[in-house]
Amino acid sequence: MGILSNLKIRTKVLLALLPLALMVVLATLYATIEMERIDTWYRNLIHQDVLALQSLTTARALNNRFGQLLYEEIAERDLDRMLKLDAELDQTVIAYHAAMEEAMRGSPELAAKIEASRALFDQLVVDSRPIRAAGLRNDNDRAMQLASGTFRPEMLRERQELEALNNESHCSSCKWKSYAW
Repeated sequence: MGILSNLKIRTKVLLALLPLALMVVLATLYATIEMERIDTWYRNLIHQDVLALQSLTTARALNNRFGQLLYEEIAERDLDRMLKLDAELDQTVIAYHAAMEEAMRGSPELAAKIEASRALFDQLVVDSRPIRAAGLRNDNDRAMQLASGTFRPEMLRERQELEALNNESHCSSCKWKSYAW
């Protein structure tokens, strides 16, 4: 006589279904772990794209702020206020570089374009030095002439470059969202 001959039919069925129940529990556990791993990976991916997009948007705002502060410095007559604006211009440059660094960390595939945009901004800062110096000397006519001559077209080109970069970063994050479903 076998070991199962003394058991009732209900117990035999339960013993037969035990491996199936164990497989269901293990499959559920495996699926839960895998879904959590995939969700974490996707969340980190989206977080990086959002970080890059936010940083590029911040850089655009800082670029605009740089231009605004420069024109305020040209228009200002009070020397103390001019020096304060000059210091704010320097702080804006530092904040711009920090935002671009963060954008590169968030979107390494756009690093070359981000670096090119940063180089344009650096050239813009270098070209603003004579304008800032003329403004500090209260030579506003010369400062405005320099600002509208070479600086303004460079500023517009840098803004367009940042806008294109921002759009590219946004499209990159949209691409990943479409893969989610």
